[in-house]
Amino acid sequence: MKTNTRNSTTFLLITLGMASAMGPFVTDFYLPALPQLTTVFSTTSSAIQMSLTLCLIGLAIGQLFIGPISDKYGRKMPLIVSMIIFSLATLCCLFTTNIYIFLVCRFLQGLSGAGGIVISKSVASDLHTGKELVHFFAVLGCVQGIAPICAPFLGGLLLSISDWQGIFYSLFGIGVILSLIFIPFHESLPEERRQKGNIYSGLKHYKTFFTHKKFMVYVAILTLAQGILFIYISSSTFIFQQIYGLSALLYGVCFGLNSLAIMAGSLFAGRIGDPERALNLGERGAFVAVIATAACIATKLPFVFIELSIWAMLFFMGIIFTMATTLALDLERNNAGSASALIGFFSFLAGGIAAPITGIGNMMYSTACLLAVFGLLLLWAGHYRRQMRA
Repeated sequence: MKTNTRNSTTFLLITLGMASAMGPFVTDFYLPALPQLTTVFSTTSSAIQMSLTLCLIGLAIGQLFIGPISDKYGRKMPLIVSMIIFSLATLCCLFTTNIYIFLVCRFLQGLSGAGGIVISKSVASDLHTGKELVHFFAVLGCVQGIAPICAPFLGGLLLSISDWQGIFYSLFGIGVILSLIFIPFHESLPEERRQKGNIYSGLKHYKTFFTHKKFMVYVAILTLAQGILFIYISSSTFIFQQIYGLSALLYGVCFGLNSLAIMAGSLFAGRIGDPERALNLGERGAFVAVIATAACIATKLPFVFIELSIWAMLFFMGIIFTMATTLALDLERNNAGSASALIGFFSFLAGGIAAPITGIGNMMYSTACLLAVFGLLLLWAGHYRRQMRA
């Protein structure tokens, strides 16, 4: 019986990990195909770039609404419905020849894909507490940290044997598979723990979150960490390949090594007994590594120094993602869906704002400056959090 329970938990963990990766995959998986899409739709590159922006907006807004819906109606049905809508929106992307319809469908992909992100965290909070919750988020942290880094690389590999439609057929398949997998799962949020009243009353919880200082500090820390990750993702192609002359293969190898850093950090965090102590380590280590990375980029040191500093930076990001999420949702266990949604909203908002700024002027300097700013803000947020606990 214990073996069956353990197997069921492992399967649930893997499936929720896949659902939580929907956001990064729907935004990053098709990035290598952007030039091809410009030709397919006979439009400008800025119009195609808008498909990424609208998807990010959909991911941010979708979480704000799906979180309260899942707190009122449970996790299972909203998750299945969101996966079905995601699959249908992906099909529309495949068969439309109109750029405006494509943009609307990309927004719907983001809006529905948000369900996997927010509900996966909520289910973990429903089922686990203490060390089990830390372990669950450690695994989810691995997936969520690795997905945005691996997605463009995997998209490039798929594009080498297929075209842009192969990428969208893959996204459609993922949506259908997840929809079917979640059907037999048991609901994790019982009736007695669900929010009463209408959806509007659930949305009003966001107002109370902003008055909960401890929770909002964790949100700020996660937002800044996600911003740092997006800064790295958006600038790495230029820095690695155009400045340092890495081939596409070596670039992919570096992406893989760096994804292991986030995984290692998340798993290491799960082995530390005290979540607050682990988060302290993550914040301080991340600050040192972020500043070191910024200095290496600004001074154009040999590539090995940049790669080592980035690896260290992402290792500490893995610790932060795991522990800050665990501690934040533990404070708002009764509103886990809405709390997770707010975290996701600000995280994607930070990524959407930070990523384009790296392209302003000299990318080496803009990236270094942006990393330094986010690193200093992260250090300040961690200091403020420790003062609140004192």
